[in-house]
Amino acid sequence: MKRVSLVPVLVALLAGCAGPPVPSSLDGEPVCADFEIGATRAKMEGGLRQPISLTVKDDDDNVVFRATIRGRRDESASRVRTAFSDDDAELTVEWAQCANERAPEPVESAAKPKGATAYECGEAKVYLTATLATKKGDPKSHLLTVPPPPNAACWAPETPPVAPPAPTASAPPPEPLPTASASAAPAPSASAPPVPAAPPSPPKGSPKPSKGAQSNPKNDVEGAVIQE
Repeated sequence: MKRVSLVPVLVALLAGCAGPPVPSSLDGEPVCADFEIGATRAKMEGGLRQPISLTVKDDDDNVVFRATIRGRRDESASRVRTAFSDDDAELTVEWAQCANERAPEPVESAAKPKGATAYECGEAKVYLTATLATKKGDPKSHLLTVPPPPNAACWAPETPPVAPPAPTASAPPPEPLPTASASAAPAPSASAPPVPAAPPSPPKGSPKPSKGAQSNPKNDVEGAVIQE
C-alpha cells in the first residue's frame, strides 16, 4: 500500500488560515482642544460636535469592526485603535457622520455618572466609501486614515463677554499762566512831557483878587511909610 504524504496539504491549509488580528491606530483624527462654558467657566473636554462613525465589512458584508470617532483633545491624546485579521483580504470601509450632536463632558469627571445615557449616533450619513486591501504579514497594510468629515466643527467656548473697564474721569486742563508782558504795567514813554500839577485851590471865605489888581513892590513900600 502506497503512503500519501499529508505535509503539503497541511502546509496549504495553514497558509490559507488567517492569522491573529493585527492592532493599529487611526491616522488623521481631528484634534479639538478643551474649552470653557458658562459664567463659572467650567472646563469641558474638547470633541467634535458631530462625531464620525467608522464601519468595516468583509467580502460577505459582515461587520468586522466598528468605532465612533469623537476627536482627540490634543496631539498627545491616545488614538482610536483598530484590529483586522492578518490575512490577504479586501475590506470595505465606510466613513459616516453622526446626525446627533454628542454632549461634551466635564474634564473633572473621572467616571461617567450613574444614570447617564450612552451616546447615540442617530442616522449616520456615509460621506466616503473606500477599500482596504490587507496583506498577511504586512502590518502597514492595516492602517487607516480618517478623511475630513463634512462638518469638522469642534465644541467652542460659550462664556459671557467680559465688560470693558469704565472710562475714568479726566481732570480739566490747567489754566495757562499769565505771561510777563501781560502782567507788567506799561512803562511811561521817555519822550512824553511831564504833566504840570494843578495849583492849590484857595480856602473858602478868602477874598478873590480883582482881575485888574496886580502886586507892585513899590506901592507896597510907600503904603508902609504913610502908615507911620
